[in-house]
Amino acid sequence: MLLVSIVKDQPLTSLSRLTRSLVLHRALHGFEAWQANSDNEVIFTYNIAGRRVNVTLIFHPDTRRLLSGQVDGLGDLDDGLQDVIDSHVNGNNPQALVAAIKARAWHGT
Repeated sequence: MLLVSIVKDQPLTSLSRLTRSLVLHRALHGFEAWQANSDNEVIFTYNIAGRRVNVTLIFHPDTRRLLSGQVDGLGDLDDGLQDVIDSHVNGNNPQALVAAIKARAWHGT
């Protein structure tokens, strides 16, 4: 396990504690990577319950208002997902959108 190897190989310093905390946080939330394709588009990649889930958030230029969202990697869990995306886009709530998608991936509903 990555976290165990970090703990065994490094002495405790403030920086190493921060690094370990970030590694643990990423592991607990399944976060793998993010990519900004443009000034108003960002893609987050999660590994949740064996699924590689990509969440794309597109924001309206210059306003930081959520314009749309897209999800890849949920397979059979896509039923009704567009309603979830639309409700969070209408509420301009990207954090809740990502949380709802992750919950669907974790619980399979």
